[in-house]
This record gives sequence, C-alpha cells and structure tokens, in this order.
Amino acid sequence: MLAALIIATASADTLHLRSGQNIEGTFLGASTNQVKFPGPDGQPKTYPLTDVDSVTFTAPPADAFSKQAASMNTRRLMTLSAAIEAATGLSLIAFPGVVGRLLLGAGLADNGIAVARLAGIALLCLGLACWPSGGNSTQTTVRALFSYNLLAALYLGYLRIGEGFVSYLLLPAFVVHALLAFLLLRPAHSRAEEKK
Repeated sequence: MLAALIIATASADTLHLRSGQNIEGTFLGASTNQVKFPGPDGQPKTYPLTDVDSVTFTAPPADAFSKQAASMNTRRLMTLSAAIEAATGLSLIAFPGVVGRLLLGAGLADNGIAVARLAGIALLCLGLACWPSGGNSTQTTVRALFSYNLLAALYLGYLRIGEGFVSYLLLPAFVVHALLAFLLLRPAHSRAEEKK
C-alpha cells in the first residue's frame, strides 16, 4: 500500500481514515509512517499511517496526458524554429554577404545586401514574436511558423531544382525547413480544429 501511495498522484483523491472520516483533496506524498494530504481546512496536514485506512486516487482524463505531451513537444518545436529564425536574422543583419554566399553560392550586390539585412530584421522579429512564452504557444504563432517553414522549404527547393543554385547551406536549409514544416503540420492543424 505504501508504494502505491508514494507512486500515485492525482487531482481528486480521497483519504479514508479508520475513524470513518473521508477527506477529498490531492495526495501530497507519503513516508514510512505518515501520509500528507490537505486537511479539512485545505492546508497540508500529515496523518499517521496507523490512522489511514486507504487512499482512493482518481486519475485525470486519459487524453490529458497526451495533450500535455503534445503541448510540450509543440513548445520545443516552436522554440527550435524561433531560435533558428532569430539566429538566421541576426546573421543576415551582421554578415549578409557571407550568408548569401553560403546559402545561395553567390555574392550579393549593394542592393542585395540592403534587402538581405531587411530580411534579417524580419526573421529576427518573426523568431521573437513566435518564441513561446508562459506555458503554451498560441494558435497564431504555430500557424505562422508552420507557414513560414513550408514556404521557405518550397522556395529553397525551387532555387536548387528550378534555378540551379548550388551552395553549402542550400540543401541543409531546405531539409531543416521541410522537416520543421512537417513536424508543425499537426499542431497547426489540430489547434485550428480545436477552435471550430
């Protein structure tokens, strides 16, 4: 019984005392000689194990765990994608010519450097705006990063296949954006479905 008390945690538990008293609350923990449970006043209280008849645990809904896991995975994906875009934006602002050569295999003219820096500012802002804050990402930010990654992958693929660009980072950038778009597809779609 003690092992079950230590392992299990739930949201609407009942402590059954040998005196016949039942206390509703959340199981807070146990040791070899006592159980910690909210008292009738709601404050944490320890009950000697000799006074405890049993504890009934009420499990949260089954889909609560899967939603929490999906939210955590979405948060990690959003953080990764936002960090990549912010870092790329900073790189374009600071070193537009180098990024242009590595990504496209070609140098940039003066007007190309100006446009690359402006694109860097936009990517930095996208990364900052989509950075998950608090516990979750919003539907809008998930859809924004999904759309950006999908369109970036399509365009980078077009540059390689349709325009014949060859460089060190073009194929890896295509793969990263395609992979992020694929991984963000479900969260972007499921969040949209939840709103309906």
